[in-house]
Amino acid sequence: MTTTSLVRALGRTLWCVALAAACTTRVEAPHAPVALTVTVDSTARFQTMQGWEGSSQFGQDEAGFASWPHAALVDSLVDLGIDRVRLELRAGVENPVDWHARLQGRDYEQWRKVRYQTVNDNADPQVIDTAGFQFSEIDRKVALLVGPMRERWAARGESLYVSVCLVAFVGDRPAGYVHQDPAEYAEFVLALFQHLQRRVGWVPDAVELMLEPDNGTPYTGTRLGGALVAVSSRLRAAGFTPAFIGPSTKRMDAAVPFVDDLLRVPGAAGLLTELSYHRYGGVSDATLTAIAQRASQLGVRTAMTELIGADVRTLHDDLTKGNVSAWQQYTLAFPGKDNGGHYFAWQDGRPVMGDRTRYLRQYFRYVRRGAVRVGATVADSASTGGMSSVGAESARVTAFVHPRTGFVTVVQTPAAGAVVVRGLRPGRYGVHMTTAAATGQALADVTADAAGALRVTLPAAGVVTVFAR
Repeated sequence: MTTTSLVRALGRTLWCVALAAACTTRVEAPHAPVALTVTVDSTARFQTMQGWEGSSQFGQDEAGFASWPHAALVDSLVDLGIDRVRLELRAGVENPVDWHARLQGRDYEQWRKVRYQTVNDNADPQVIDTAGFQFSEIDRKVALLVGPMRERWAARGESLYVSVCLVAFVGDRPAGYVHQDPAEYAEFVLALFQHLQRRVGWVPDAVELMLEPDNGTPYTGTRLGGALVAVSSRLRAAGFTPAFIGPSTKRMDAAVPFVDDLLRVPGAAGLLTELSYHRYGGVSDATLTAIAQRASQLGVRTAMTELIGADVRTLHDDLTKGNVSAWQQYTLAFPGKDNGGHYFAWQDGRPVMGDRTRYLRQYFRYVRRGAVRVGATVADSASTGGMSSVGAESARVTAFVHPRTGFVTVVQTPAAGAVVVRGLRPGRYGVHMTTAAATGQALADVTADAAGALRVTLPAAGVVTVFAR
C-alpha cells in the first residue's frame, strides 16, 4: 500500500469511529447544583391529620349574595381541600324572636346588638320548647354551603367533618344570659342536634365548646368543664356521641391553663377529644411546644382553629411544633380586601383565591384526612461542601404518609434550585408548585429510584409538593 493510500484508509477508519461514537453516546445537559437535600424518615411518626378547616362565613349576609355562584364556591372549597367546617351557633338562637330572619341583610348594626341575647325557652332545662329556638341562620348555612360540601366530598369517597361551636360574646357579667348554667348549655346544644336530625338527617361530628372564652365571655375553664360534663351526658342519653373540642382560647398561652381548670371539674377527665387554640396573643415556640406536650399527656389531638393572616409559615410551625391534626385560617369566603381572613374573596361576583390561600393549597389539596406526619429534615448542600443557592435556615419541610395514597412531601423554598428527596418508596411522583407567578404549576413527574431517592429542579421560590402517583 502506498503512503497516500495508507493515509486515506486511516482517515476513513477515524471517521467511522467518530460516527459510531456520535450514534451511541448521549450528551446530557449538566444538572443544576443540588441546593437542598430532604430526608424523609417514615419510622418517626407523629399526628394523624383530621382536616383543613374554615368557619361557616361565606358572605351569605352581604348585599348581592343571591346572585353570586354558590355552587362555584363549593366546588372551589372542595378543590382546595377544605374538608372541615366550624358551624357557629350564636347564643341568641335561644329566643322567641327570629332576629336573623328579621334583620339579615337589612340592618347589620341592629343585628349585632341582638345576635347574642338569650331568652330562656322555659324554666326547665330538661324540657325543650322548640318554639324558643330560632335556627334560621344555621339552616341557611347548611342549605347553601354545608350540605352541598357534604355531597361533593361524598362523591369523592371522603367526608366533610362538621363541628358546631357556641358563640357567646356577651361580656363578663351578662344580664339574662342563660347558658352559664351547665344544664341550660346542654339543652341548647341538644336542641340543635335534634333540629338537624329532623331537618337534614345528620348531626355534627363534634362540639367546639366555646369560641374564644377568654374574649368577652363569662366562661372560665371551670365553667367550660361544667358545660362539657353536662352536654356530654345529655347528648349521650339522646343517642349522640360527638367529639369535644376546646378551649379555643383567643390567646395561645391561655389554652393549657383553661384545659387544666376544665379537667379539675369532676367527670370531665377523658371527655375532651381535641385541645384547640387561637393565635391572637401569647404566641411563642415554647407555648406551642407546651400545648403539644400537654395534649400528649392527655392523649388528645391538637388543633389551631383561627388566625386572620395565617400563612404557610404559621402552618408549618403548628404542624411541626404544635403537632396539630386540624388547622384553620378563618372564614371560607367574603367580599373585599384579601387580608388573610378568608380563603376566597368574592370579586365581581366570583370566588377568587387569596394569595396566602394559593400557598396553603400545596398542603390542603394533597394531605388528606388519615395521613400521618412523619419525620423530615432538610440539609443545605453547603454543609457537605457543595454549591448552595438556598439557605437551609430558610427552607421548611413536612412529610406525610397516607395508608391509601402514599407519601406527600411539602417543601417551602426561598429560591430556585435542585432538591433531592430521600427516604421515599420507589415509584412515580407528581410535582406541583406554587410560586409568585403560578398556582399549582405541574412540573414533570419524577421517579424515586430503588433507594427511594428522587431529584426535582425548581424554577423559582415557592412551595412545592411531591406526591405519590
